[in-house]
Amino acid sequence: MKRTLLLLIIISILSLPLIAEETEDSPWNIYTEIDMYMAYKMGIKYKINERFDFVTSFGINMIENTQYAYSMYASYHTMSDYNKFIVSVNLGIIQGVFDITTTNYDHYVFINPGATMHITYPLFDRLRIGAQGGMVLMIGYDQNTWGGSLEPYAGITLCFSE
Repeated sequence: MKRTLLLLIIISILSLPLIAEETEDSPWNIYTEIDMYMAYKMGIKYKINERFDFVTSFGINMIENTQYAYSMYASYHTMSDYNKFIVSVNLGIIQGVFDITTTNYDHYVFINPGATMHITYPLFDRLRIGAQGGMVLMIGYDQNTWGGSLEPYAGITLCFSE
């Protein structure tokens, strides 16, 4: 599993030449995130229009390398270009996790819908760093039972524009 994490990091680094391209803006962006549960996710961010984006990502937990993480959510820009900051509200599956690689008793899956506030700032012309925080409703199957709880969520993001 360390090889998988290393592969994700190498792909992220190899994506850096996208910053130097002098092309017109594309609606496709490369999106990476490290969240408070130590999951490293990489995916795409598709710009639907000036106010809406769709984000989907997949990754692995850096500490517990049998745990996979994913997210799929819509992002609504409430404020854009306020002193170069973009403030967004994210709604959808903010953090989902599953583990199907260990013994049958240890299998689990969580689908965590929620809402976060996401603030980004440009580091370079085509690279934005961001932070998001909010709440998720953890709904999942673990140890042969279904359960749920309300949990906080925080993450650091990087978005590479094409």
